Amino acid sequence: MDATEKTEVREGTTAEISMTLYGNDTAINLTSVDHVELNLRDSKNKIYRFSTDDASPQIRIITAASGIVGYTPESTDLVAARSPYKGYWWVWPSAITKYSCPEESEFEITVRGEY
Repeated sequence: MDATEKTEVREGTTAEISMTLYGNDTAINLTSVDHVELNLRDSKNKIYRFSTDDASPQIRIITAASGIVGYTPESTDLVAARSPYKGYWWVWPSAITKYSCPEESEFEITVRGEY
C-alpha cells in the first residue's frame, strides 16, 4: 500500500500493514534515517503515536532503500466503532529534524467489524 491510499482491515487483526513512503513520487530511502514515527487519529479524534524508537516497537522499517515501513497492530488497536483511522508518518533524518509523509494528505485505514 502507498502511504496516500486507503486500506481495509478486520477488527482484531494483528497482521502487519505495510506502506511505501514517497517524496516527490519517489520512494524515500530510509537507510540512514534516525527513526520513523506513525501518527494515527481515529474518528473520535483520539491520537495514537508509534515509533521505531519505542521500547517494544509496533512499527518497523521493512526495506529501507525502498521506503517500505510496517505497522503491526495489537488486537485491540484498530476498532470498528472508532473507524476510520487517518494517519501520516514522520521521517526523522536526524534526532532534531523531521518531515511528514504524505505531505499533502493522510492515508486511511477502515476497520470492518468482527462477528
